[in-house]
Amino acid sequence: MNHHHQHIFNNLTAALECTRTLDRMGLQISKMDLSGSKPRIVVLNDAKCSQLNAIPRTYIGAGKQYQRCMTTLLDGCQIDYTVRGH
Repeated sequence: MNHHHQHIFNNLTAALECTRTLDRMGLQISKMDLSGSKPRIVVLNDAKCSQLNAIPRTYIGAGKQYQRCMTTLLDGCQIDYTVRGH
């Protein structure tokens, strides 16, 4: 394998394994980015996200409305989802 492609191959392999795990958990993937140091996968917020044991990364607030961006690592990938509320 061309050494220039090794990073992409590693990210694809990790993303595939993580996709399988998220599917078994019943979570729906909305976005995937393979360009960083590790794959980043965004899932739709759902009660099933509690299985991820994610921690808050950022808060975005305006008045009584807020968004909390949650993040965790799974199978070598960064998993993110957004909690919206008031």
